[in-house]
Amino acid sequence: MRIQFLLEAYRRLEAAANRPESGKEEQDKFESALADIQLLGTKPQIEELMRFLKQWNSSEGNASINLLLELLRTHLREELSLEKEIPGIKIFRFENRHPNTALKRDAAKSRRAP
Repeated sequence: MRIQFLLEAYRRLEAAANRPESGKEEQDKFESALADIQLLGTKPQIEELMRFLKQWNSSEGNASINLLLELLRTHLREELSLEKEIPGIKIFRFENRHPNTALKRDAAKSRRAP
C-alpha cells in the first residue's frame, strides 16, 4: 500500500514538474503528492522535500523538484526489484498545448535542414 501511494505521488509530481502554467487541479495534485511524501516517504525523501520547499519559498516558486523525483524513482524501482543502473530523469514537455502542432513544426524544421 505504501508503495502504491508513493508511486501515485511520483506520478502527480512528474505531471506538474517543469510546466510554465498550472491550474488549480494540477496545484491540488502537487500539494497532495507532497503531503503523501511527508507521511510515507523515506528520511532522505522527506529531507529533500523540505529542501525543495525552503528553496521554493525563498525563490518565489523557482525551485527544481527533480532531485526528489530521482529519490522517489530510485526507491520505487528498488522496492519493485527493477534495475538500479538507469539514466537520469528527463522530463518531456511540449512547447504548446497541442502536441500535433509541435510535432508538425519539428518535422518542418527537419525537412529544411541541409
